[in-house]
Amino acid sequence: MANCIQLSEVGSAPNGSLVLIGGLVQGVKIIPGPKVDRVVAKIRDLSGEMDLVGWAEFISKYGDSFVIGGLFIVEARVGTYNGDKQLTLNRVWNRDFVVKRFDKTL
Repeated sequence: MANCIQLSEVGSAPNGSLVLIGGLVQGVKIIPGPKVDRVVAKIRDLSGEMDLVGWAEFISKYGDSFVIGGLFIVEARVGTYNGDKQLTLNRVWNRDFVVKRFDKTL
């Protein structure tokens, strides 16, 4: 089960843990690779900003909907790359999806 955290808390989250973070996407780029493409997105919340990485499976499911200026909740796995904490994207939910979901349950 994923824990809801702010970006400022990623540094203390254990590697391998699943987290949920809500924020504004400030940048998205797809980087072609020799075997697999990846997406790198910058997300900002009230505590800071961070780059997130998604791989080919993420791109095929969410690539078109993950846009600059959009508000999203992301589910990501915490890891370390070159000594720095990194978030690898699993799933995303955009603002419209979240609003519709809550409208049905209220």
